[in-house]
Amino acid sequence: MHLKPSACAAATGRASASAETTRQNIEVTAKRTSATETPATFSVDISWTDMTFTYTQKETNTWNPATHSYKTKTKGAWDKKTAQITVTNHSNVDVQVRIVFSSIDGTGVSGSVSNGTATLAAGTPGDYEGADTMTATLTIRGTPNETVTEEGTVIGTVKITLK
Repeated sequence: MHLKPSACAAATGRASASAETTRQNIEVTAKRTSATETPATFSVDISWTDMTFTYTQKETNTWNPATHSYKTKTKGAWDKKTAQITVTNHSNVDVQVRIVFSSIDGTGVSGSVSNGTATLAAGTPGDYEGADTMTATLTIRGTPNETVTEEGTVIGTVKITLK
């Protein structure tokens, strides 16, 4: 048997053959590598304080003895003007947070969110209590008109976007 030199070339080496060579052994090598894949896992806690705001309107009638009539004075106030939204990141990746308030037209009430944008850092293994947290504040203002009832009327929505 005769081997031609071009027939014995290995992928990473060379072999040559002569008329006396009848067999050529080529070592085959296998390699194994290790790779750890850590997929993104999103886990975010969102909590908020009570989002019910009560406006109390007080009218005071003052009697005028000279005209035999009342002069009415109206005064109103909110029981509170703010509520908080808290976001805590328990993910293994950073999370971008955006919180906005959209008021409904025609109620006489508007609002805005302060501190509503943040990038929360990924959690640290073994440190659950140290998870990155943000707190935004919703502030309302205005005087509700007749469309806002004693039973309660939706005056807007808080939208939370996570990326």
